[in-house]
Amino acid sequence: MNEIIDKIFDLSEKKEGKNLVEMTLKCSEEVGELAQAVLSYTNAVGCGYKQLGLDNIKEEIVDIFIVSTERYS
Repeated sequence: MNEIIDKIFDLSEKKEGKNLVEMTLKCSEEVGELAQAVLSYTNAVGCGYKQLGLDNIKEEIVDIFIVSTERYS
């Protein structure tokens, strides 16, 4: 598992230097994108048109992981 986590960080080296407020808002944004992906994937009323799939859900989960574990300035 640690190898996977290390690989994710190697591929996503984005030291943007966000402050705590910016990191919190970015994480919130990613959670919203996950919600959209899940709603679309499950064909919730009014959300299926986006045609997002399981890969989109996985991508958003990884984004949340990355944002929530980044160091902030």
